[in-house]
Amino acid sequence: YGDKTESCGGVAAVPVVQEQAHTRLASVYFDFNKSTLNKKGKVTLNKLLRTLRNKKIEAVTISGYADAVGSDSYNMALSKKRAEAVKHYLNAHGFKHADTELHGLGKKDADASCKGLKDGKLHSCMQEDRRVDIELKVVR
Repeated sequence: YGDKTESCGGVAAVPVVQEQAHTRLASVYFDFNKSTLNKKGKVTLNKLLRTLRNKKIEAVTISGYADAVGSDSYNMALSKKRAEAVKHYLNAHGFKHADTELHGLGKKDADASCKGLKDGKLHSCMQEDRRVDIELKVVR
């Protein structure tokens, strides 16, 4: 550990250091004003579950977001419900990790370029904002 080396038959052994990388592995998108997973979101999570098999995972971060429509308090609650829905789905399909952080970030990072659009066009434009990002710290 650290920078210590061990001697083995007169030859110094170099310590093996495992790298850790924090990587966003998936984003799951939600329908307007919804916190339930849609079919496409389940497909994304199923692919993620297959990818996670046999990986050494240090930590999991699940961050929910909302679009800019609605009040700050409503969007904070909605984004947290979205993150909880993803965590619940992963847990129900066998992926449980003790070191899981769950965040509801509301309309943080919402795309401002959608201003001025109405109804369906506005909802379509803001699709990227209605998401949950799953990030993992994986030992390599």
